[in-house]
Amino acid sequence: MTDSLKRKILLLIGVLGLFIGALFFVVSPTLANISQNKRILSEKQVELKTLSSKVDTLQNITKHPEEFKTINDTVTNYWPDNQDISKYIVQTEGLATAKNSVLENFSVTPQSSTKKKNDNKKVLAYQTFDSVQFSFSVKSHYTTVKEIIESMESLARYNTLSSINLILNEDGLINASFIGNIFYGK
Repeated sequence: MTDSLKRKILLLIGVLGLFIGALFFVVSPTLANISQNKRILSEKQVELKTLSSKVDTLQNITKHPEEFKTINDTVTNYWPDNQDISKYIVQTEGLATAKNSVLENFSVTPQSSTKKKNDNKKVLAYQTFDSVQFSFSVKSHYTTVKEIIESMESLARYNTLSSINLILNEDGLINASFIGNIFYGK
């Protein structure tokens, strides 16, 4: 093999090595950067769609303020700022009366605040969800007790039942005791 052929082969190997090195050190990080930018772009597109939807909602609200006021009043009634539960008690008693039953031993006990941490990337806030615990009992047929439980979902205040105790009496009626919470606060 001649010296010029050896030089050409060495030169070719050197150029090939530089080319592979350039691919490894220049092109590979560039491709990784492009991939990361595509991921960020898709996240931003989703965020843009969400924001566009919110803008559309706000524009719709400004076009129909009476509809927004109705929805806002419904939500405020469902989860008010204060613990006034007199309307809830009246509705619950009316519910039992409509089912030919009588509520007994209706009592309420204010509960301590439950703080929930709302940890957003930019905003750190604490929301307080206060509740009033209620309890009552009713003596009726099983189907009536079941209807009362189902109807409690449609009452004006957001409420949860945490305990239901059913006891069958000798006269065939069910003695049902309920414990739950009614929520309020911002």
